[in-house]
Amino acid sequence: MRIIGNAEKAREVQAVASGVLPSGQPVVVNADGTVSAVALNNVSDSVGSEAVFNSGNSNNIDAAYDAASGKVVVCYADGTIGGDGTAVVGTVSGTSISFGTPVIFEASNSTLENRIIYDANAGKVVIVFQDNSSGAFGQGKAIVGTVSGTSISFGTKVAITSGQTMENFGIAYDSNAQKIAISFRDYTGSNYGACVVGTVSGTSISFGSKVVFNSAVTIKQGMTYDSTAQKIVIAYRDYGSSTGNAIVGTISGTSISFGSEATFQNGPVDLVNCSYNASADRTVVAYQNSVNNNITACVGTVSGTSISFGTAVEFDGNVQTFIGMAYDSNVQKTIIAYQDDSDGGRGKVITGTVSGTSISFDTPFTFDNGGSGITNISTHLPVVGNQTVISYRDDSNSDSGTSIVFRPAGTEANLTSENYIGMSGGAVVVTGSASQVIGSETDFESGNRTDVTSVVYDSNSQKIVIAYRDDGNSNYGTAIVATVSGTTISFGTPVVFDTVAAVRVEASFDSSSNKIVICYQDNTGNTGKAVVGTVSGTSISFGTPVTFNNESTNHPSIAYDVNANKTVIVYRDPFNSSYGTAIVGTVSGTSISFGSEFVFQSSDTREPDVIYDPVAQKLIIAYRDAGSSSAATAVIGTVSGSSISFGTPVVFDSGGTDLTALVYDVEANATVVFYRDMGDSYSGAAIVGTVSGTSISFGAKQTYDSDEVREFAATYDSVAKRAVLGYRDTGNSEKGTIISVEVSGTTMTFSTPEVFSEDPRKFSAGYDSGQGKVVFSYFDEIQNSGRSCVVQVGYEDITRGQVADGDNAEINIKGAVADNQSGLTAGQSYYVQTDGTLSTTAGDPSVFAGTAVAATKLIVKG
Repeated sequence: MRIIGNAEKAREVQAVASGVLPSGQPVVVNADGTVSAVALNNVSDSVGSEAVFNSGNSNNIDAAYDAASGKVVVCYADGTIGGDGTAVVGTVSGTSISFGTPVIFEASNSTLENRIIYDANAGKVVIVFQDNSSGAFGQGKAIVGTVSGTSISFGTKVAITSGQTMENFGIAYDSNAQKIAISFRDYTGSNYGACVVGTVSGTSISFGSKVVFNSAVTIKQGMTYDSTAQKIVIAYRDYGSSTGNAIVGTISGTSISFGSEATFQNGPVDLVNCSYNASADRTVVAYQNSVNNNITACVGTVSGTSISFGTAVEFDGNVQTFIGMAYDSNVQKTIIAYQDDSDGGRGKVITGTVSGTSISFDTPFTFDNGGSGITNISTHLPVVGNQTVISYRDDSNSDSGTSIVFRPAGTEANLTSENYIGMSGGAVVVTGSASQVIGSETDFESGNRTDVTSVVYDSNSQKIVIAYRDDGNSNYGTAIVATVSGTTISFGTPVVFDTVAAVRVEASFDSSSNKIVICYQDNTGNTGKAVVGTVSGTSISFGTPVTFNNESTNHPSIAYDVNANKTVIVYRDPFNSSYGTAIVGTVSGTSISFGSEFVFQSSDTREPDVIYDPVAQKLIIAYRDAGSSSAATAVIGTVSGSSISFGTPVVFDSGGTDLTALVYDVEANATVVFYRDMGDSYSGAAIVGTVSGTSISFGAKQTYDSDEVREFAATYDSVAKRAVLGYRDTGNSEKGTIISVEVSGTTMTFSTPEVFSEDPRKFSAGYDSGQGKVVFSYFDEIQNSGRSCVVQVGYEDITRGQVADGDNAEINIKGAVADNQSGLTAGQSYYVQTDGTLSTTAGDPSVFAGTAVAATKLIVKG
């Protein structure tokens, strides 16, 4: 007999809590398999280990993040081979970085002024350099690089402007114009500050005409892009006025125009760089104040084609060579790396917070303690996730090219787009007894015989669906939607899903598509069929029935595999020697399609039943092996795509059985098999099975009723944390009887039996997790009606609290209803925020929490 209702519990798992886990909190899975509440955690500044990308003299270093490949590209002049322009690809993992094999992009012996930027439109990096090869005389060149895996290849180098000598490059990418802007000191043009616009096409780059932005000697340039104003900002030292100046540029086509200069330092400056802080919508300029050599920063605001500055702030002492800058959106801070000459040339990094037109700094963090210090810090500091890559020449290690990954202090989210699993069920504290509260029997088919009923809970609509054969209507396959309230149940109008005589009707719920799937034997030709139903309000509509087996199909049973998002049907195939057979179905819209048939038992297989184990992510099939003295047998199935494979069958009672009912017990992480014990006068027996890999082992058999039992159905009550069994007790005038079962290890404790109906036949069970109630459906032999009743399995006083660190936690996963929420609006979609709250607006990352169906209820990821 198929057990309905366990599909809901298959959407709840247990895991060990890492840290306190409050009730109703969004939960993430950690790398070690534990779970934690979604939260922002405080972290301190930290770095990983140094990684050498060139074990020899390395100069003119710069770096960029290639978003297309998810890699960092470092370019440099390799002094070990005469200064050839070289690039290497780095892979960041946590606070570590590893490198591929270096690739020479300019074998000219001494490339200078290397600068690199990523062109998001082309998905390429562009390197700008001064070409000092024979006959080039310091010409400015550019080359396009394509990252593939851990390597990089290059197109042909292109002169920025024909025959001109240039240095002191700045470079930025304008995402609005989808162009590269390059500023430089134009030696051929009186050392004026000039700029060109580059367009990447394939593996090449072309340039427009140069535009002069400062008619005086212009050196030490930094460049950035203000994405809000959609402007280029250039900061530089103006020798003509002996000041630190900045200017705003607007790209149009292949040219650029400029506004008026603005002074940020009324005196000489050196080592100028700049970076756009997106959260503050400001440009931060960092530089060496040449009056006292102190490293200084100021905040600029772009308005139209102008820029204005706040008061400059000095944040460290003597700096001598190079300043690297970046903006980290994770902490919303500007990152500045530099060599502190007042502290032995050590590498320092500092984070700055912009507020209005001012900037404040945290304490500098030393990332390199080498005795000889560092030089040649990269101008650009690629940001990868919540890490910043700093590249430099390590003077204490043979001037080798080195990179290190810096993670700034701040609040760090443990939420990613992949690790959200669901909502914490909280620690449940229960009081009361295990006695049942049984509601009144209610007709859904009055005066008509119903046969082979099946109960399933639709967590999306929060309705019970009963599928059955309607003997009063030509034995047609029929379904009806039921609403549970307390211990009462009401019904909509019956709907025919197939105008054929339906035998062995079974149903499950596909939580991925939010559909009901019903399988059955078409008695016209005994073929196996399935149909997809959609619940709306108190009604259900169906797609077109699909045949999954064209030949005779006996006793189909169905389960939904949450991990594989597939529906699995098992059955006896009389056309194939009565072998036990399984088939995998995929729901799409209002239809279902099937893969090939797979045999799980190559002998006469009777009454197969199937259930899903969400922890092991396996299917458990129990059946009578009629080819082996009717031995009660179980086998494990693993779904992959539209296929299913099986382990070795395991006999759990050699005395045999002719009926089984499976219940997965979430609390015990085990499956209870109820069966008629053929070796003991068909008494009521049960046994606990535990899945390991592709096998299952069993504890000792226990008898719950020494009289013959007939027709039973079972489900799992997640509130009572018990399996609930209903059966027909021949020792008590065949009355419908209920017991609940508590599992500890492989041992079961049974409650006192209670009568729920005088003479039920052909019945099944399901669990309404929204109401926390068990529903039985059956044909009442005395009343000649299809009936249902609702059962409350004790434990009415329930509270939820936090789960302690290291304790077992119950997690509502995809498709489950988390009913311990507050303040939600029914019908609204909610998203997990990085601080653990829920919002109707997606955060960063965008993580869908689920849909509210009440102020206190959320369908997880549904």
